[in-house]
Amino acid sequence: MIKGSVRVRRKRQLILRRGLVVVQFTITFLVCLGTLVVSRQLRFVHNRDLAFDKDHVVIIHRANALRPEGAAFKQSLFRHPGILAVSHSESLPGNHFDPTTHRLEGSPPQRYTA
Repeated sequence: MIKGSVRVRRKRQLILRRGLVVVQFTITFLVCLGTLVVSRQLRFVHNRDLAFDKDHVVIIHRANALRPEGAAFKQSLFRHPGILAVSHSESLPGNHFDPTTHRLEGSPPQRYTA
């Protein structure tokens, strides 16, 4: 009787061990597959044509100070024949956006709406 229970226990341990190996192999395969997908996505984004020349972009830091005269500033930029387009953004693409930014002294608080 003891031999029978030992055999059953060993059989269960063997099944558990094989099952764990299969689960481990499956997880490893999924991690490798995920790494491949992320790698291809990053390569795609890196090599994608941005439809503009990054070397011909002007970035004005703290441009919120121009907010009251923003439209006039934009019109003055369009007077130059080499400028094709003007846009505005709260942050640079790829940078962290945090609505709890510092404000210039005396400027009204910004309200963020969804």
